[in-house]
Amino acid sequence: MTIAIESDRSARRAASAKVDADRAKAIKKLLRPVRGDDSGPTPLTRIKHQPSSFERMLSSREITGEMLQAAQEIEAVYAALCGQLMVRGFRVERGSRGEAAPMAERVAFAHAKRFKPWADALSRRKVLHGDPTLACIVAVLVDRDSCTNCDRRHRMASGKSKYLVRRGLLEYAVVAGWARADLLAKLDNEHSKFVVKSRSLT
Repeated sequence: MTIAIESDRSARRAASAKVDADRAKAIKKLLRPVRGDDSGPTPLTRIKHQPSSFERMLSSREITGEMLQAAQEIEAVYAALCGQLMVRGFRVERGSRGEAAPMAERVAFAHAKRFKPWADALSRRKVLHGDPTLACIVAVLVDRDSCTNCDRRHRMASGKSKYLVRRGLLEYAVVAGWARADLLAKLDNEHSKFVVKSRSLT
């Protein structure tokens, strides 16, 4: 019985050691320069410097000026909200009242008049129809996740999350009064044509 237990422990230690070795090997590979003379960028550096999905959409002019303005304000408000939560958590840990830090006046106005109505509407669509637009925008815009990952995560057809991100930003611009509401129908029509074309190619 003792021999069997020791054998099992040895097997677990060996398996754990192999996992550690594989992890170390993978990290070493990421940190190794691409060129053999140690002068090239490492694969990890190349990954970090790759443009995000949003940056690629911007470069390909799939993001209009109104969408970009919306994206910048969403980022600013989201960062302020996250900052409030961090300050509140810190104060609770210190035993003081968990009050939120004050927002800058401009950001507070944007939050009340534009961000909150927009986010509330998208949240309702998520509850009623399973629409992941808000989650995709946060993932792509704030977390720098890829549209491909969003498509997989939400089990959507390829290209759907890109459309949702663009439409969600345009909706924000409409709420803010920066874009005409009829542009939403134009974008929907554009996406419908893309879907039809994609299906004809498969």
